[in-house]
Amino acid sequence: MRIILPFTINELFKEVWHVYPNSLIDFCAKIMLEPYALSKSHFDELEIYFKQPASEIYAFVVTCFPDLLISDINYDIVMCRGWNCYLKYGKNFLNEVNYQFRNESEKPIIKFHKCNGKCHTDQIELNINSAFYKILNNIKEKIIKK
Repeated sequence: MRIILPFTINELFKEVWHVYPNSLIDFCAKIMLEPYALSKSHFDELEIYFKQPASEIYAFVVTCFPDLLISDINYDIVMCRGWNCYLKYGKNFLNEVNYQFRNESEKPIIKFHKCNGKCHTDQIELNINSAFYKILNNIKEKIIKK
């Protein structure tokens, strides 16, 4: 169950991990322990930190750490990007979901965390085969049955 990393790489290093990884392998191994995947903007940032072209970093991740990538976008999901908000709710963020559906046949819009827009929000992507996708589908089914 991975979601797109809701922080910039700089925020991740300074505010969450409080340390800079020694190498790209160190970074990937460490982020594998987190529930996150990487987006294109993260690869652009990693290019600066590791002084390698983003395309080479991407090729390395695809080959050695494919779990850190998410494809097959199926939901429009809005997640709070403020790391304080995420840390406040932690792994129980599903208990703090604000959600709505356009209608039964369309993709839902999910808003994570009840921060009332105090934190910057951004689109994230979700893999249709992920456990998280199945949890969201279960939430949708329960709402529709009500």
